[in-house]
Amino acid sequence: MERNPGQNGRRTHPRVLIADDNPEIREILNILLSGEGYELEEAKNGDEAVWQEPYYYGANNTVMVHIRNLRRKIEKDPKEPDIIKTVWGRGYRCD
Repeated sequence: MERNPGQNGRRTHPRVLIADDNPEIREILNILLSGEGYELEEAKNGDEAVWQEPYYYGANNTVMVHIRNLRRKIEKDPKEPDIIKTVWGRGYRCD
């Protein structure tokens, strides 16, 4: 749980991330916590909560999605990576 900065740098309203793959659970938690002054964010599952990227069941490219997110964060040009390189037929390597 994290508090948002208010006046004088003090944090005022706690921020809560609700992450669950069950929409009914998310809705119940949202109802219960919204009346208590919490600032709420929702994620449909752990992948979305951690990586800010929806997970598609049945997709076999989960590692590629995470590598793409890392490249967006650390590479100058994610389409022409210098740090995380693809080794075709093997995986990835860091230079």
